[in-house]
Amino acid sequence: MARKVKGSNRYKKRKLRISKRHRRITNIRKDANQKATTLIMCKNHAVIALEDLKTSGMLKNHRLAGAVSDANFYE
Repeated sequence: MARKVKGSNRYKKRKLRISKRHRRITNIRKDANQKATTLIMCKNHAVIALEDLKTSGMLKNHRLAGAVSDANFYE
């Protein structure tokens, strides 16, 4: 996108292609998350314990930030 002229047809095509890829990746992550929670909560275990994590503090650590943000702790 950096090499395209803003407002041109190729810029619009590239932006559309990138947004489709982002949407597909988002949907794949949501689907995997929903399947995992369904498997854990409904099908296998009778008792579930939840832990409250302070994700904002974890995101401040530059070594953990990428992994924490990809892990969907907020859902």
